Amino acid sequence: MLAIVGLGDVGDDIKGALQTIRDKVDEGIDWVIDKALPVVEAVAGAVQSIVGAIKNVLFPPKKFTTDEEDHTISAEPVGGTNEIFVQSARLSMFQVLDYLSEKSPKKEGARIDKLRTSYTTWRDSPEKEDDEKKKKQDAYKAIADELADLWKALDKDDVPDSVIGWGGMDQGRATSVDAKLTRKGPPGSDASGDVKGSDTGFELGKDRKKVAWSKTHLLHRDLGGPGESFNLTPTSSSVNQLMYHAFEEKALQALKRGKFAKGKKSKRQLHYNVEVKYEAPYDFAKTVTGSVEEIGTPDPPEDALNIPKTPFDNY
Repeated sequence: MLAIVGLGDVGDDIKGALQTIRDKVDEGIDWVIDKALPVVEAVAGAVQSIVGAIKNVLFPPKKFTTDEEDHTISAEPVGGTNEIFVQSARLSMFQVLDYLSEKSPKKEGARIDKLRTSYTTWRDSPEKEDDEKKKKQDAYKAIADELADLWKALDKDDVPDSVIGWGGMDQGRATSVDAKLTRKGPPGSDASGDVKGSDTGFELGKDRKKVAWSKTHLLHRDLGGPGESFNLTPTSSSVNQLMYHAFEEKALQALKRGKFAKGKKSKRQLHYNVEVKYEAPYDFAKTVTGSVEEIGTPDPPEDALNIPKTPFDNY
């Protein structure tokens, strides 16, 4: 009837009008995201910096030296609590305790067990009220002092001579690791830490391509990489496999041959580096870049392992 009186195909006109409105709404949403996201990220970064400064006041880093090598004990927020770490070879407190249990004289066993209990209590204790903060601060100082004493008592040949440093966290996700490895060092562990983005599901990118997800170690477990958040990034399982075959496997083989050591005549090490790039709005890693190179003295041979920076993209 409407066509008969000269109004034409009104259904198509209405569809066209609705599509125009929808396009304008989408443009408006995109504009809000583009303008608001940098502001939100800047505020979040500022808040994280303030929180970090407060933590340093509450739990100040403790520095000590063993066999002319500097170490630092620090407390950092991980998940909903704090963890104690030991750096230069950055190890979580539980890794340190396991290593001390293995390498320390038997007479120190009860002392290490007591320290483990003290740390577990400290880790789970609240810190909201002023008296709680003061109590936890005092306990942290006591734990750090005891840990430093036990570490310094190790035989110098038992002190791990691999030096590992991790970058800061990005919203609960690891950002980088830079390691100078020898054949020594405590073993790593399976991925158990909470990692934002690893529960994203099976949809990847704008085309909703289905993938299998993985909590990927930046420093491979068999190279001493812990399965905790600061060493984990969410990637597809295929990227995880590509990383292994491209440089992790070769690093493991090189260390297994046992030609790396840090002594008076030889300071040969394996320089292992991984960096992660994230990009909004996705929680998982956009790009993981890895490299491995033999370094030190005497100079590496011509056939030394040398894998330049190699990027692996999730999308």
